[in-house]
Amino acid sequence: MDPRVSVVVLAYDEEANIEPTAREIHATLAALGEPFELVLVDDGSRDRTGALADALARDLTGTRVIHHGTNLGLGGGYRTGFESARGELLTFFPADGQFPADLIPRFVALMPGRDLVLGYLPEARPSLVGRTLSACERLLFRLMFGPLPRFQGIFMIRRATLPRLALASSGRGWGSSSR
Repeated sequence: MDPRVSVVVLAYDEEANIEPTAREIHATLAALGEPFELVLVDDGSRDRTGALADALARDLTGTRVIHHGTNLGLGGGYRTGFESARGELLTFFPADGQFPADLIPRFVALMPGRDLVLGYLPEARPSLVGRTLSACERLLFRLMFGPLPRFQGIFMIRRATLPRLALASSGRGWGSSSR
């Protein structure tokens, strides 16, 4: 049986964070009471991230690991996740734990009748440098694409929607566009 929800965790040199992040996400998925998979993508880590991910896959049901031989960047991690996820609903989390796993059930609850849910965490309080960089990025995107919804790096998408999207990058970055 295919999972209903796939969560892909992108990890590069995250040996300090991969285990608590994966365990938190796994516990949240298990509490949903629906079939799920947790896909850990080790993006060519130079530390023990890959070995820890393999141990987690042996310990946590519904967990598997994909290893990149070299670091492919965020774009490579997203492409791997898009290609390997089997769930009806798909989301990505960074392995550093910056997003709480309790977003998953909130996203799942919002998905009926939708193809995509964009996340935004108003309680996030980045540094002055982080706020400045984010403001510059939003301005650049607004100039390039016009008004966009508020979005902060995390989303859930219906896997059936993916064939209607074209990745705009084959490099280390990522982007998509409608066909």
